[in-house]
Amino acid sequence: MLKLAARRWRLQAKDVCPMLKFLAIRHFAVIDRLQVEFQPGLTLLTGETGSGKSIIVDALGLLLGDRASQEKIRTGEETAAVEGQFAISLDNPVRQILHQGGFEAGEELILKREISGSGRNRIFVQGSLGTLNLLRELAPYLVHIHGQNENQTLTRPESHLDLLDEFGGNGEMRSRVVERCQLFRALERRLQMLQQGEQERLRRADLLKFQANEIEKVGPKPREDEELQAERRLLQNAEKLFSCAAEAYGLLYGDEGSHGMLAAYTHFLRRVEELSQMDPRFQGYLSNLDDVRYALEDLATTLRDYQQSVDFSPERLEQVERRLAEIERLKKKYGATLDAVLGHLERAKAELVELEGEGWDEGALRKQLEESRREYIQAAEALSVRRRQMAQRLEASMREELSELALEKAVFQVQFRSLSEPAPRGTDEVEFLVTTNPGEDLRPLVKIASGGEMSRISLALKSIIAADHSDAALIFDEVDAGIGGRVAETVGRKLKRLAARRQVLCVTHLPQIACFADHHYAVSKKVRKGRTITCVDALLPNARVEEIARMLGGSRITETTHKHARELLRLSKSP
Repeated sequence: MLKLAARRWRLQAKDVCPMLKFLAIRHFAVIDRLQVEFQPGLTLLTGETGSGKSIIVDALGLLLGDRASQEKIRTGEETAAVEGQFAISLDNPVRQILHQGGFEAGEELILKREISGSGRNRIFVQGSLGTLNLLRELAPYLVHIHGQNENQTLTRPESHLDLLDEFGGNGEMRSRVVERCQLFRALERRLQMLQQGEQERLRRADLLKFQANEIEKVGPKPREDEELQAERRLLQNAEKLFSCAAEAYGLLYGDEGSHGMLAAYTHFLRRVEELSQMDPRFQGYLSNLDDVRYALEDLATTLRDYQQSVDFSPERLEQVERRLAEIERLKKKYGATLDAVLGHLERAKAELVELEGEGWDEGALRKQLEESRREYIQAAEALSVRRRQMAQRLEASMREELSELALEKAVFQVQFRSLSEPAPRGTDEVEFLVTTNPGEDLRPLVKIASGGEMSRISLALKSIIAADHSDAALIFDEVDAGIGGRVAETVGRKLKRLAARRQVLCVTHLPQIACFADHHYAVSKKVRKGRTITCVDALLPNARVEEIARMLGGSRITETTHKHARELLRLSKSP
């Protein structure tokens, strides 16, 4: 689907940031088939409530590694698919990730993800099969999606430390703290087991050996149960598969004493060729008709070979059933999924290494534990110092951002609390406090009543973090919640400034924001053949006036509304 788009698009020197160039969606929610080309700058998606604007964002999220749900497959269809084409800058980490994974790393990246009702989901990277982990590894360097749930995330204090670390670029220091904490906890567990007594340790080791041996005796492989279930379906339906293929082949070539479709088609083609020799109007059809014949012949060959490959073996079906039963017994004991069973095996083997390894001298263990605690505290304190430095920078940046978003009097503060015991994220707990009115006390974000204020705080935070640590494209899904008027215009100008440095896509209901678009798309629902579908149309200047007038006036659009829409578009071009 994207090959033609790839030929139309070529990376230009000005494309210094990752950019979504093309998105194709098939059978996803209310979308039947949809293809959209995107440009640099600020792209706005508008339309009536429920038209499907956020579904497009959801589809892009699926492409970038969000959880797949069969409920997203369009009613009556077996599969849904999302494909995307991205322009990649020369220094983007995506190139290294692709290279390490054995994929081509050129100027463009093509991703595709399919989900099916049978649970057989597939991922393609540059046309070859890929993994969900690779998709999620690539995603942060391609697109940052800030959805409608961002405000809810910000109201959870446990997310604030992650945001501060993301702003501060603290990933390496934080990883060091995690490693030190894991080592400390492992030594602590070993000491506890030693203190519980040798008998308890041996009982635990025997139990783990039994469990590991039981799983290893069956020897399940990742996704083996899914592959076996698919094979079982084929074996159970072998007779029907064979008869369908045989009947289709017979219809093409004909049974004994009768002519098939190919013979009739060949006769039909000769008549059209004769017509074209006498009347040129038929010549244009000949190449297409030849293609149809070749396709039918190719299908016939495939059907013939398929008949020979259909396996009627009851013995193989019995083997598959036995193997599935063995795997199901393991899943009942060690986890609901095969991944959980294999995870239990790895954990059991790791704990056995600890239980049977050296280092069970209590005095030596205590010394190791103290040394491990000192190393943890040293790493955690260094991270804490860095966090407090970056917190001051974040507070200063937020003052500037909030001032630009018509919250000139707002005060943003990062509050720290210290933990007494080692934790994987360090010795800090962090919460963002805000006051938007002079004289009021600083309060947690969860206690801010205004949805409009929360939307602007979210936009400010995400803008700062994205600007400092990534050149990925930004997507905002209804960042305008709870705002309007002058504040909406301010948000629109902010998005426009962001789009000068990177590609920005935004779903909005507000004309004061929509008027700032470099590229404006209208999303609508239509009914075709009794089914609802979502359509996306790029708007030319006159159509933009109509769409903004609709956003201003609803169902009653007057000349005054049109005049107001034209005025908004004119003012959006002023500094």
